[in-house]
Amino acid sequence: MFQRSAQVLRRSNLTGETFSPPKLSLVEFARTPVPATEAIVDKSGREKGRAMSFFAWDNRYDLGVPEMNREHQKLIDLMNQLHEHQVKHSPKETITKTLVALVDYTKTHFAHEEAYMTKIRYPEVKVHQLVHKGLLEKLGEYQRSFEKQGKLEPTFFSFLKRWLAAHIMGIDMKYSPRGATVSRH
Repeated sequence: MFQRSAQVLRRSNLTGETFSPPKLSLVEFARTPVPATEAIVDKSGREKGRAMSFFAWDNRYDLGVPEMNREHQKLIDLMNQLHEHQVKHSPKETITKTLVALVDYTKTHFAHEEAYMTKIRYPEVKVHQLVHKGLLEKLGEYQRSFEKQGKLEPTFFSFLKRWLAAHIMGIDMKYSPRGATVSRH
């Protein structure tokens, strides 16, 4: 099993996970913009009130598993907070606190997701765990880089956006039909 899982991971995209989106090729999906939260816009086209979100929840990400959807939405919220702090040049301590919260919540979410997949007897839970491990390693690399350099690279935010969208639309959707069925009983 591990050998097959390692082969799957070697054939993966930059986030370290396998990806097969429904009805879209990987290239088409990569070119699909991740929608931003709508904002109130004045006549000049400038936003009023709040800034556009870095990443917004979209119904395409609905797994039919409410607890996983809520956790994905929390991850999106933390990503948006982190991006906003970066854009506003918030103090390093503020960015650090939000980055740590994102990393910690990602670990919590992965643990919950893996427990859920075990509960529903999802057959590819071991592969999913390896994907999670790879994502946490990559997230840790960015965190260590921030600790050394004191700034988050633009590639970090590209990684976050592509990682979550691809992860939900790809590998998480694979357990979704099973999960939605079990949740209804």
